[in-house]
Amino acid sequence: MSTRLLTLIAILTSFLTTARAQTTLIEWQTNWPVGGTNDLDCGNQQNPPVSSAWFSGTKAFVYGVSNGVSTNLLANVASGSSLTFFTYFSPTPVNTNVPSAYTMEADTGSPIHLSPNETIQATVEFSLTGTAPQNSARGFRFALQYAGTNANVTGGNAGSNNGITGYAQFMNFGTTFGEAPLQIQADTNAFNGNSQLAKGADFVQIGGNGGGTTNDPGFTDGTNYTLVMSITENNPTNVSITTTFLGSTFSNGTSITQTVIDTNYCYTNFDEFIMRPAEGAEAFSTITITSFQVETIVPLPALSSNAYLANLVLSTSGALTPAFASNILSYAATQTYGVSPTVTPTTADPTATINLIYNSVTNPITSGSPSAPLALNADPAEPNVVDLQVTAQDGITVQDYLVSITQIPSQTRPGLTVSKSPSALTFNWPLANLGYRLLVQTNNLSRGISTNAADWGTIDGSTTTNNAVIPTPGLATNEFYRLIYP
Repeated sequence: MSTRLLTLIAILTSFLTTARAQTTLIEWQTNWPVGGTNDLDCGNQQNPPVSSAWFSGTKAFVYGVSNGVSTNLLANVASGSSLTFFTYFSPTPVNTNVPSAYTMEADTGSPIHLSPNETIQATVEFSLTGTAPQNSARGFRFALQYAGTNANVTGGNAGSNNGITGYAQFMNFGTTFGEAPLQIQADTNAFNGNSQLAKGADFVQIGGNGGGTTNDPGFTDGTNYTLVMSITENNPTNVSITTTFLGSTFSNGTSITQTVIDTNYCYTNFDEFIMRPAEGAEAFSTITITSFQVETIVPLPALSSNAYLANLVLSTSGALTPAFASNILSYAATQTYGVSPTVTPTTADPTATINLIYNSVTNPITSGSPSAPLALNADPAEPNVVDLQVTAQDGITVQDYLVSITQIPSQTRPGLTVSKSPSALTFNWPLANLGYRLLVQTNNLSRGISTNAADWGTIDGSTTTNNAVIPTPGLATNEFYRLIYP
């Protein structure tokens, strides 16, 4: 595979991955066998290239089309003459008859039709020999046009091309540009008794001269040049045409670009690409096309950046504090001991996705559906943090909704056990009852246990543990203990 083709593939791949668009290759050619072109494997494109034949007109001849094998489309221009060469790229060709080496009846297949925000783009790489000296005629021309069923595409003055519409790029040709290099024209469906692009009088200029300046370096023999022509339908009454020319050294860099807006004609059908000098202008001796492609570009909808939740519900007795709101990302909740709650998040945008992260384990969860039951920590003092990580459709925007669930200690009356040593009493109760208070009352045994709450004192620290050690220094007192909540 040539370095140039690899470059094209790299450019195309970059475009596809960064421009958020679907690109369909209609034509992609890097070599031309005898009599036409070959199909190339273009990978995972939406549609394979048609690879229609190239055709030439006037007195010159084209290697690789009808005069012999060549790795490129090489056009030799007869002295004092010009050359027309073109290819159809209708996706459903009907008429492929070639009456002669210089004439082809128009293909009657369906044209490429642009809808709003769609683009057709032609890219051609070429090099020249025998470049003509400076001249002021804008003599080198490129066009994306629609010939339809009315055109009889010929070379020279042998037939009419009535009914052709489209857009062309005119360039004054020479080793130095005599005028600003780029000028965009519209073919206005006027009667044209000459071959396509022959006479500038058959076209209407749109906008001014774009990019580059007079006396910028023009064309040099043996240099590889690239021209890209893009036509976008912005809306039914507005079409933009952009041409970019690369390969020389201009006053403002290595490329020049011209963009104009057409609000008068707004052509949206295309079925052929054409290159040629002005009629009768010997602008060069040979032109070698090293690669060529036509593609349609359809922008895909912008990816959503909405990573918010529209709702978040905690099951069973759990209630969120504060009440849920999409822009509040942190919540607290309490839960009855021994119950495994579920969470049900609902995304604000259906294209967003959710991951539930709990105890360092990540699992996807469907919007609007409850999670699996969450086993809470047996220790009521330990927080249970649930992270609902919402990722927007763009794969970049992420929001984390955090819910900290606290278990209420078990309300089942606990068993209180006690063990005695010469120096202390040790009380133990279940971990599930963490948060209970161990109370003590000192009283005369003859009076019994007082029911007055004021007679009970809380053992310091008992609410944060499930055991307590009470020193017994041998005092002759009667002490009573009990465990309550809260």
